[in-house]
Amino acid sequence: MPMHPLLKTLDDINRLRDAQRPLFELGHQPMRDLLLLLPQLPVSAQGRPDFDAAPPALLVQLAESAEVLQNTFNLGVAAIGQLLAHASPEIDDGTVGQDTVEAIGWLLTELGTGAAICFELSAPCRRHTADFVPPGTAT
Repeated sequence: MPMHPLLKTLDDINRLRDAQRPLFELGHQPMRDLLLLLPQLPVSAQGRPDFDAAPPALLVQLAESAEVLQNTFNLGVAAIGQLLAHASPEIDDGTVGQDTVEAIGWLLTELGTGAAICFELSAPCRRHTADFVPPGTAT
């Protein structure tokens, strides 16, 4: 089975996960943060996010939470893929039921969609704050 060139083993996945571990140890919860920040994003008359009307600090926070969440989704999908690849004998002999495999498939679909949505949110936030300098920082 071909493997991703950067994620060849579970150790590779664990190293990437450990790189973002400090965010979680500090109580950073990107899903919660994103869900709390999204209602603050202004909406246009057409019902679309109005990034021009949003405060730059909010856009930076949204982008950071969306990017960490996207990375978390991607690492989770990679880890589940590794587990499934190693569990193939148990799937073949019925120890792990097909309903379980199907449920994991639906979960992976949602995680992949969530990662794409996080990117669709973070990209315009970053574009609209490319020249933003937070107050109190040196230029």
